[in-house]
Amino acid sequence: IDLRSISLPLSDLDWVYTGGVPFGSCFEEIYEELVSRFKNRFLIRGCSPEITGFLEKSGCEAVVTGSEAVISVEGWRPGESLRELCRRGLRHGGISEISSSSYNMERLDGLRSRTPYGSKPFLKYLFRTGLDDDMRCFVHSGNDGRWLGAVTVSRTAHASAHVEMMLRSRATPVGVMEALFVHVIRALGRDGYGELSLGEVPFVLPPELCAGDGAKSLKEKLLFGSGHFLRFAYDYRSLFRFKDKFGPAWRPVYM
Repeated sequence: IDLRSISLPLSDLDWVYTGGVPFGSCFEEIYEELVSRFKNRFLIRGCSPEITGFLEKSGCEAVVTGSEAVISVEGWRPGESLRELCRRGLRHGGISEISSSSYNMERLDGLRSRTPYGSKPFLKYLFRTGLDDDMRCFVHSGNDGRWLGAVTVSRTAHASAHVEMMLRSRATPVGVMEALFVHVIRALGRDGYGELSLGEVPFVLPPELCAGDGAKSLKEKLLFGSGHFLRFAYDYRSLFRFKDKFGPAWRPVYM
């Protein structure tokens, strides 16, 4: 098991931000490796409710951080409004899957510089930002050949995948990103995938928690309160609305 981490000096924790785990491994094995290497002083994020339940029983503390949008690929169909957005987006070019290469990585970096957040500091360690051999990348090319949008996807299990990067140029017309995501979902379905995670939206509670008391612990209340002050730099509510167009199931995500 290949675990990568960075130290968090103020909390004396090691944040395990990514890792390579063989297919078929159970989380108990991963937990034993975490305890062995980090002596019970580790932090992991993006945890599902099932993993969180195991960790809490093992003595860990869990804090809900947001919601994950998960699509059941088999039998998935876009609604009429989404199909109309796709039709509008496809007027401006076409979608294709590209290979992993240094040239394509340079083009991705160029697209990233043209995104609405291209001039702001780049978030590190939250998702895979490269284009590795084990990843897939889909791009929407404009009629002039310039990339308008891109999505990278990593494989998380034999039949599961996870969206890593989603990049949109500032000049991207309406419907381009919707058409791109619909293409990705259909492509994965043809290749036998059963589930696609569109990734996490922080500071947004899933319906099952909203129906209750919401964030309960002091840490959760502080975390979700901070989201209000971060909206000027990171519009997470727009991200939620975009992902919700695809009709996902919303699951809580924990740290």
